[in-house]
Amino acid sequence: MAPAQILFFLDSEDILAIHERLMKDQEENTRGLLSPQNLDMCVKSPNHRMFGIEPYDDLIKKGAKLAFEIVCLHPFVDGNKRTALSALSIFLEMNGYSLIVPSRTAVHVMVEVAKGSADFESFLIFVKEHTTAKEPLQ
Repeated sequence: MAPAQILFFLDSEDILAIHERLMKDQEENTRGLLSPQNLDMCVKSPNHRMFGIEPYDDLIKKGAKLAFEIVCLHPFVDGNKRTALSALSIFLEMNGYSLIVPSRTAVHVMVEVAKGSADFESFLIFVKEHTTAKEPLQ
């Protein structure tokens, strides 16, 4: 049996740092944390268990869930979609994968999630279609 892969996760401080970096040039009244509780829920959601069952049982599902929750739970004053997409990309990179998607497509999908027109399953399909394993270093 192969050893279990060790996954690297982003915590609330990491997500907040990503957000601050993305928003540093924005007007001050559009920056900042709107709901620390919602951010905490976003971070915990990918590892949530129900009755001992882990619904987000692989790396891509966990990353997609993190991003989806950041968009839907709106923990920041502004920049939730940008933060979600960046957090997803960083999470995947930390764990040996790359999110490769044209900017226009990414913006469209994130707006659809924010409007409620894309549910988690359709967002997960999008993430799977645009995620590839990185080549191991030689």
